Amino acid sequence: MLLYDQVHKIILYIIMFCLTLVIFLIFSAALFRWIGYPIQWAVDISQILFAWIIFLGADLALQEKKHIGIEFFEQHLPLKIRIYLQLLWGILIAVFLGICVYFGIQLCLSNYLRRFNSLPISYSWMTLSVPIGSLLMFITNIEQLYQTILLLRGEK
Repeated sequence: MLLYDQVHKIILYIIMFCLTLVIFLIFSAALFRWIGYPIQWAVDISQILFAWIIFLGADLALQEKKHIGIEFFEQHLPLKIRIYLQLLWGILIAVFLGICVYFGIQLCLSNYLRRFNSLPISYSWMTLSVPIGSLLMFITNIEQLYQTILLLRGEK
């Protein structure tokens, strides 16, 4: 789990850096627009960074089990049924994330010729956040499914 924890920490630092950069870029763009010198590319860079923040942040939230859930009904069920439900949801989430990876790759490939309005870079740099973020969440989900199976077997 050492590598897993280090990847988690690296993702956290990337998110913090990107969020700081987005705040700086948006503030600078607003300031320069106010004084009559708009920075056209700041919004595009911010959109790219924001897409990455969303998908990397979703993986972090999944790792820390901080996604929104409805636990009211589950709390009243026996432990064994809750574990089976956790397993069912994990499998459904894995299927969904696998589909997101597949179609995210298709999205990247279909957008590689598209360019941003003010930047000479491919739109695929933004859409690449979908398959990479989904793949990271898929890996996290598989790890959590493994832990659930161990719990079901009574090994944890």
